Amino acid sequence: MNPAHRRPARVILSVIAPAMLFIAGYGLLWGMSSSSLAFVECSGTYSLFAANARCRQPAFAALMFYGGLLLAVVACVVVWKLRRRHD
Repeated sequence: MNPAHRRPARVILSVIAPAMLFIAGYGLLWGMSSSSLAFVECSGTYSLFAANARCRQPAFAALMFYGGLLLAVVACVVVWKLRRRHD
């Protein structure tokens, strides 16, 4: 990577990582809340393609959690590698 682009990339990814971690935390809390509220109605099974909208919410929240967590980890690793790189 061009050294002139390394610093802006680090700054942008340093902002994206906490934002994605916040989204992952929100997804975790939303998933726990919606799964407990819909447990009886959905018989403990949740799917993205369920007929009942309440049975889809925990699956969407899980996607939000895992996607946000994955993107936060990737952003942190890229920032770490950009800081350690000496060209």
